[in-house]
Amino acid sequence: MSLPWVKRYVNKSFGIVFTNFRYKLKKHFEQFSTKEEALENKHKDVKTEEEWAFLCTYFSSEDFQIVSEKNSINRSRLKYHHKAGSKSFMSHQEQIAAQSGEMLGAIERFEMEYKSIQKGWDLGAKELWVSDLLMYII
Repeated sequence: MSLPWVKRYVNKSFGIVFTNFRYKLKKHFEQFSTKEEALENKHKDVKTEEEWAFLCTYFSSEDFQIVSEKNSINRSRLKYHHKAGSKSFMSHQEQIAAQSGEMLGAIERFEMEYKSIQKGWDLGAKELWVSDLLMYII
């Protein structure tokens, strides 16, 4: 792992796997109405009772609940979801400019960021895109 891009890829991949694993454990924990009930029903992928007890304590802690609630509220406020991944919008703009030799306009960049090749448009994003497009045409 002497190449920096290999190290970044491995770290990012492990981070994604860990996040998905933690999400799965939290969903399992949430199936139970009390912490005590959850403690009695250890997830099959957790090796020891001590690890499961630690996770149950963590998931039921006040600090975790506060952060979780804030994240839920923030996520619910999103009007539509971009498809650009974790790269910044400017990084995408610069990459396309380097490949094509020209900068994208606001409408073309918005389409690139909010329209998925496989799934198409997020409906809220398409409405905004159409209204912006009409504003330029009229």
